[in-house]
Order: sequence, then structure tokens, then C-alpha cells
Amino acid sequence: MISSLPEIEKRIGSKDNKSDGVKSYDEDNCYPQNMIDIVNASGTATACVNLYAKFIQGGGFVDETFYKAKINSKGLTTDKLLAKISKRFALLNGYAIHVNYNALLQIVEVSHIPFEYCRLGIGKHEGKIAVYDDWACEKSSSIDKNKIQFIDVFNPDEFVLRAQIGEDISEYKGQILWRSALGDDYPLAPYDSVVEDIISDSDMKRFRLRSIRKGFNASTVIEYGYEFEGDEERKNEVENWGKFIGPESSDVIVIENANGNGDDKGIKLSKLDVTNNDKMYETTNNTVINSIVRIFNQPKRLVGLSEDKGFNSVDVEADYKYYNSVTYKERLMIEEDFKMIFEKFYYDINPSKNYSIIPLQYESGKSKLVSNFGDTIGDKVMSVLGSSLLPAQKVNMLVMIYNFSQEDAQKIVLGL
Repeated sequence: MISSLPEIEKRIGSKDNKSDGVKSYDEDNCYPQNMIDIVNASGTATACVNLYAKFIQGGGFVDETFYKAKINSKGLTTDKLLAKISKRFALLNGYAIHVNYNALLQIVEVSHIPFEYCRLGIGKHEGKIAVYDDWACEKSSSIDKNKIQFIDVFNPDEFVLRAQIGEDISEYKGQILWRSALGDDYPLAPYDSVVEDIISDSDMKRFRLRSIRKGFNASTVIEYGYEFEGDEERKNEVENWGKFIGPESSDVIVIENANGNGDDKGIKLSKLDVTNNDKMYETTNNTVINSIVRIFNQPKRLVGLSEDKGFNSVDVEADYKYYNSVTYKERLMIEEDFKMIFEKFYYDINPSKNYSIIPLQYESGKSKLVSNFGDTIGDKVMSVLGSSLLPAQKVNMLVMIYNFSQEDAQKIVLGL
């Protein structure tokens, strides 16, 4: 039977990169880096990822002693590690935690490694994680193989550790707990199936900016009755007209030999009316935003998209309860991983043995989304302001998520 289904594009391709000793993460080996760039360019996707991360992170660990305990020589605490891996999982469906051991095979240091730095080892590096901070070659023109570190996958078994450490523990690189939503293989990002919509959201932002600068005015058409002597003359004419008309006012369209008579030295100026695409833009914009929010399964009220005119704390509490249930499995996974690691810590870092994460709670008049994890909200607010959301939706998001008053939110968004 010949299938009548259309051809489905494979989201990522992977192959063995024997030169670098890793399994490639997509054809260019830069899937996570590309996804992060795509999200960062979209206000809507950024807001959704941040909300997802905050609910995974929750209100921190139940055990307050464990909650603020320092876990490495750089001063990293468990709550900061929780925040980092929650954000990475929300971005990429994976996270990585590095651990170091002492001679007694106790864990003495725990650190976060950005998931996008990690690749799966192959060949003689099978069972190891390759860590490198420039797979996309943004810092250098090529991969520096000497800087790729191959580190054993997390396994605290005594016999495994002794075999890995050998006789000199000072040379041992530790282990990495590499967690993927797809198990032992590279995961797709949570929003992969709508990545085209996220790109569209970014494109519409640039389109809107260009429209504000130029598109609200008709384009200026300059018709020459003769042909230019060369590209240089044509370029100079376009630039000169642009300076005369004003770079922020309209586009300049130059037509040479407009009437087919090369002897005509006349120049004619006219305006080309711009089609009003406001309705089409609004429809497309809403479709894209709804698609992005839907893939995260987020209540519209929590991302400022609710059409409710009034504020009802009961409804908000219900949304919190619902999204806590959506993100329950993610918190449970992190709890189990923290338990595996910190039960092997060199001192009793969690006397209660309770590794539970408190689900995020809404308190009337104070949003828990503005967390106590040392995060600043300035960048997040700017991402909201720069998003493709409608002004009223931006106001709602600032009020609902970042605890601004209605008046202050309107001043920020509308300049009232």
C-alpha cells in the first residue's frame, strides 16, 4: 500500500561525527544553540519559556536548610542550581549537572553545565559526555579538539568509580548527570513543532518596526527617462533621493528608462500607496501567538492573553493549580535527580531527606513568579515590551506576572 500522506520533514538529523568523537546534534551539530537564538528573538516564546521554567522551579525546596546550602567552591547554592536547570529544561528539554568526588568516593562539588555545551560521545568516548562551549564556532573559526572534555556519565557505583578514577584521583574529571526528555538520546526542544511560528513572531516584530519607520508612508517612485551609465551612478541616485526624502519616511523605488526612450532626460516623482494590511496582520499575529502558547499548554490568563475584562484572584489560583499539575512530572524528575546526587554528598546536606519542590503558589497582591532566586525581572519585562503581543495583552502580562499596578503597567506600555 502506497501511503497518500504528505512527506514529513524530519525535525533533526544526527550522525556520527568521528572527527570530533561525538554524535552530532542535528546536521550542523548546533541544534540547541539554534533553538536558543530563535527563542531569544521572539518575545512570545521568551515569555512562555520563562513561565514554564518558573513553574518547574516552583517555590524552591521544602527543606529550608537544603534550599540555601552551598554546593561548590564558587558559592553555588541548591536553589540557584534548581533555577538554572529549570530554565535549561524549559528551553531545551534537558539539563546537565557535573559532580566531583573525593578519595572516599563522596561527592564534594556540584556544578551546572549548560545543556547546549554537551554532546554524546561515540567510539572510544562511548558512555561519556563531550563538553565544549563553542560548537557553533562563535568564538573561533573552527572546533578546537584539544578543548573538548570527555567526562563520564553519572554513576555513583563504588566499583564503577574506582575503575574510572584509577590510582590518581587528582586527574579524575568527575561525572555528568545528563538528563534528556528523550532518555539516552538528544531531545527536541519543547516548542520544536511550532518553531516556524516562533520565527514568524520574530519576523512580525521586525516587520512592525519597519512599518512604523517607513511603511505608514507611501513609497516614493522616481522615474528616469534614461538609463544610468552603471551601477555606481544608480546607487548614488538612490542614496541621494533617500537623504532628500528622509530615511525614516518612505521607501525609494527608482525606475530607469521608464518610457523606453533613452533620450528623455526628464525625471518624474510619484507616490505608491501602501495597502492596509492591519486586519491580516492582526489575524496572523494572533494565530502565531496562540500556537506558541498552546504548545506550552499554558493558561492564557497567565501569559496576559485572557480576554477577561476584570481581575478575579479565584480564577488565577485555578490557573496556578492547573499549570502546577502540567509541570508536576518535571519537578518530580528534578527531585529524584537531586536525591541521587546529594545522598552521596560528603556531609549530611539534607537532614530531613525531603527533596520535594514546593509548587508555585499565588498570593493575592504578590506574585510568586517574581521569585526569590536572585533573578532580576528587567530583561523579562523588556522581552514582554518587545514582543508581538497587543498593548492590552502586554499590560495584562505585567499586572498578572510581574505584579505591576494597572496604572504603572499602562504607563510603561502605553506611555500614559
